[in-house]
Amino acid sequence: MNKYLVILALSISSFSCVNLSANNKISVSHGKYSDYYHIQYTLTSDNFTIPKDNDPSYNGQFEILLNKSNFPIRSKSCNSSLILRMPSTLKDSKCSESNINEKVALYNDIKNVKNGKKKSINIIVELNPYVLVKSKEPLVLELKNCNIFFRTNKNKYINKL
Repeated sequence: MNKYLVILALSISSFSCVNLSANNKISVSHGKYSDYYHIQYTLTSDNFTIPKDNDPSYNGQFEILLNKSNFPIRSKSCNSSLILRMPSTLKDSKCSESNINEKVALYNDIKNVKNGKKKSINIIVELNPYVLVKSKEPLVLELKNCNIFFRTNKNKYINKL
């Protein structure tokens, strides 16, 4: 019985989630070398802009600009917008075509929010490596600069905390 309690305790301690609002949540994943901070953030037509020169069809890479004042994590060094980037997918990687197609579909959903065809969309943002942990209890985070990324792993967008 005790070994099951230890496993349960380890499982709970390796991942935690902090509620910011009904739609925005932060998760903390305890990695081998450091903690990883992710946030679920809701895009609405009024809290972001899309730069004109975005075409994710080649490698899945694109960026949007988040209104700093609407984003729940502070960034003292950023004047007006946070740059949220989707990293590119290497064409020679395994599953590259399907990973690019998923990123293009996400970009199109984001455009539909901006154009009013869709009310909102929840996205997952990776706060590392530009996050400063000001306090672990209660959790207080601050961005070191204006750059943040969509959560990805092995060239694939991860749409969960």
